[in-house]
Amino acid sequence: MKTFNKIFLLTAGLFLLMTACDKLEAPYVTKLDKITPDPGDETRKVLLEEYTGHKCPNCPTGSKVAHDLKQIYGEQLIVVSVHAGFFAYPDPDGLYTEDYRTTAGSELNNYFSIQSYPKGLVNRTEYNQALVLGKDSWEPAVNELLEMPAEAKLEINHEYNPDTRKLDINVDTEFLTEMNGTFSVSTYIIEDSLVSPQKNDNQNLGPVPDWEDYTHQHVLRMAVNGTWGEPVNNGQSVLPNVVYQGGCSVTLNDAWAAENCHIVSFVYRNDTREIIQAEEHSVVD
Repeated sequence: MKTFNKIFLLTAGLFLLMTACDKLEAPYVTKLDKITPDPGDETRKVLLEEYTGHKCPNCPTGSKVAHDLKQIYGEQLIVVSVHAGFFAYPDPDGLYTEDYRTTAGSELNNYFSIQSYPKGLVNRTEYNQALVLGKDSWEPAVNELLEMPAEAKLEINHEYNPDTRKLDINVDTEFLTEMNGTFSVSTYIIEDSLVSPQKNDNQNLGPVPDWEDYTHQHVLRMAVNGTWGEPVNNGQSVLPNVVYQGGCSVTLNDAWAAENCHIVSFVYRNDTREIIQAEEHSVVD
């Protein structure tokens, strides 16, 4: 896989640097273009990371909450289902042979010390002094964040070749106010409509204890530029109305249905891991 050209903006002048990478790593760099903000685009969006597993009998209730919240908030809420931990382990035979685990999902699960499921992170921001939230706290946490003005906006542009399954992704990050600190952008691939068994202890939701044709949604498939993404500003203050660009290429796994896949990108503060803006785009338009 090969990166796009990187353009760095220096205070003393402008020069070009050409490199290549082995994985989808987005070098987020500053471009000289000035953009007049469009008020219609300055919408805060929130990322809900739902931690789950196919052998977790309580997890369908969490997925139902995430689904209902998505129905309420629409494009303002982006859901990523992270299959990780004990309940996500596949069995060598029987019903639970699918493996939805990812390297990034396992690393995130360990980093945030997820001990029980379902659990969620809402913009990786504390709500009522807690970072890892039970499903009943997801809605008020989302509400609280959506009441705040947007601090940044993201634009995902991509090209997908169905013959080669090559996916080229460009992510533009624009901050809406001057901000200090170091920021990074992560880009994920998620997939919907994966039908496979799920344990369930709620007969109001479906068959118990083994739901053999359960539909898994928003499943994290890969973190294309690594678990923690790539830095945007390398410690320099970010400026409003300046676009920070990044992009690279990846070939989708043959087992994934491209028409059910989505690109999810988000920008976050490196020191606190707090997400300040997120965006989602279908792979196949």
